[in-house]
Amino acid sequence: RKFGIMNNRLFKLNYFRIYNRWGNLIFETTNPAIPWDGNHNNIPAPSGTYVWMVDGECDNGKRIQKQGNVFLVR
Repeated sequence: RKFGIMNNRLFKLNYFRIYNRWGNLIFETTNPAIPWDGNHNNIPAPSGTYVWMVDGECDNGKRIQKQGNVFLVR
């Protein structure tokens, strides 16, 4: 499975980022149609907790800034 943006009202994505538990950036996109596939540099990332962060703007002008955790299972 892939992990990505589900908000179809998103007009502009400034970034969607995934960090590992050490704070290293392992995925980044500005295209809301591109999800994280669980890989880092085309190598499967290890199971564990990852932090995601999103910054964007909806079509109504509302700014969206959210973050959370996702647990990757292999």
